[in-house]
Amino acid sequence: MILAFADDSSVTVFDDVAQANRYCEGADVENGVWTFTDERGYFFKPIFTEPKERKVLFGLASISSDPFTLILTGQRNTQLLEDVLAGRISVDNGPTKIQTNDQLKDVLRLG
Repeated sequence: MILAFADDSSVTVFDDVAQANRYCEGADVENGVWTFTDERGYFFKPIFTEPKERKVLFGLASISSDPFTLILTGQRNTQLLEDVLAGRISVDNGPTKIQTNDQLKDVLRLG
C-alpha cells in the first residue's frame, strides 16, 4: 500500500506504484507536491525512470508526465499517519476501495 500525501492536507491511497503513476503527475512529484509513505509511516523516495520530454507545439510548451518508481528509504515519521487518525488529513477518493478516514484508520500500523 502506498499513501500519497498532497500539500493540501489530503491523502490518496494506492495499491501499487503503477496506480500512483497514473494519478500523480511527474512534474508534481518532482516539485514535492506529493509525499509518499507506506501504512507504517516509512517514506518512499520517487526515482524517475526516464528523462523528461519537453515539446513545443504552436508556441506552447509541454512536459511529459515522467514515469517514476518508489524506493523505501528506511526513514520513518508517523506524524502524517497520526494526522490522519486525528482527522487533520482527509482521504481523497482514489483508485482503491479505501475512500474514507475510517477505512484508512483500519489499515494503518503505527506500532
